[in-house]
Amino acid sequence: LERFKTAPSVNVLLATVATAGVGLNIVEANNVLFLDRWWNPTVHDQAMDRTHRLGQTRPVDVRFLDGVDTVDEVMRAINKFKSDNAQVILAS
Repeated sequence: LERFKTAPSVNVLLATVATAGVGLNIVEANNVLFLDRWWNPTVHDQAMDRTHRLGQTRPVDVRFLDGVDTVDEVMRAINKFKSDNAQVILAS
């Protein structure tokens, strides 16, 4: 992580949502690619927020690499269902 933050020649950081999603500020990154999904969409939100911190000077682009006709589609639907329900509950 320190090399990613300080060495200009290091422009890729590989991390899991579990390791990069909590307690880190990664404003040096502005492109995020998730290779898998968790059951809880707030885990992704928290991991994305690692790049949206004070000090971020570039637009942040977040994408998910989902396979067609795979469990990725099921997980995306579950995440959307949970997010939509949370918004309804919080709005009431």
